[in-house]
Amino acid sequence: MKIGIISPYALPEKGAASMRIESFLNYFKNQGHKTTIYAPLRKDIQKKERAEVKRYSKIRELWKGLKKEDFLIITSPPIQTAFLIIPLLRLKQIPFLFDSRDLAAVNNKKFKNLKTFMEKYCVKLSNKISTATEYSKEYYIKNYKISQKKIKTIPNGVDRSVIYFVRGARKKIRRELNIPEKAKTIVYTGILGKNHDIEGFINSLDKQFMDKNNLFIVMILIVGDTENKSVIRLKKIEKTIEKKELVNKFRIIKNISPEKIKEYLSAFDIGITPMLSNKDNLYTLPVKTYEYLSCNLGVIGVGAKNGEIDKFLKRSDFGFFIHKWQNFKPQLQKFLKKKDKIKIPLKLLESIDRKESAKKLLEFIEE
Repeated sequence: MKIGIISPYALPEKGAASMRIESFLNYFKNQGHKTTIYAPLRKDIQKKERAEVKRYSKIRELWKGLKKEDFLIITSPPIQTAFLIIPLLRLKQIPFLFDSRDLAAVNNKKFKNLKTFMEKYCVKLSNKISTATEYSKEYYIKNYKISQKKIKTIPNGVDRSVIYFVRGARKKIRRELNIPEKAKTIVYTGILGKNHDIEGFINSLDKQFMDKNNLFIVMILIVGDTENKSVIRLKKIEKTIEKKELVNKFRIIKNISPEKIKEYLSAFDIGITPMLSNKDNLYTLPVKTYEYLSCNLGVIGVGAKNGEIDKFLKRSDFGFFIHKWQNFKPQLQKFLKKKDKIKIPLKLLESIDRKESAKKLLEFIEE
């Protein structure tokens, strides 16, 4: 079967979306399916960089390639691409799956009604729908009256052949970053997205608390690689860190390669997923959660009460969840006192392996 995947990003562009799609590409190919990723052409990206990735600048250019495929996966957001392509797929009777990573409607308040209409249109016309969390699945069933037979939850997971614990990285990376080996470290990875409450996290900290607990913060950021708003936001964050006299306690690393992420994560103790605590984030379970676990880190979840992060961490003893920052320091202090080294169960690691997600997705397509 010839499978096409329409994605907003593809390697070498950094980020969770690119790595997720790359995992699907590799799994489908290993199962004997000719697979192609279709992603927008951007500045500094070569149009013919890789045979498996087709870059397009206009929708008609994208459509030209899609006509050759037997089955298509359309990832969303952005919902606009799916909205433009789906009518053509229906007209030409090319079967497709609508792959929802985020709910378009709740993440675009400025054009909420328009985004809701576009998302409903796409979901209704799709042959199959996959969602990253149960919340999104139930949201579609309830709000768009979707049959349970054509929708399935397929968690994001992590590619454990790329992101895994590296022995010896702790000494090497800490020496590189001038962090004492016995210091406790919290790491944040990813973009400075509008739903990520980085400011809340930083404002919850103070010099006395960090000195007392020998605590350091590491931020591994994707900044200015695929958008420029993050550059402005980072400057504001750095000013806040300076104002709170915490510069010597923070390490900020920008735009490292996916291959090197595992080394950095393996050097630290706890990963944090600071999402805004509102109903718009009930559905979110960030990919970084799985990446932290794959590198043997504990996890601090921040977000909406009874949301997907909350539910996930309630099933564990390798981390904790809060939905108010005033609870952060007491909970962290309690967690830091745990004598036993954090151990992530092998069964859990196997269940979050992206090969499992790719396998489930392919089985769903083949139905």
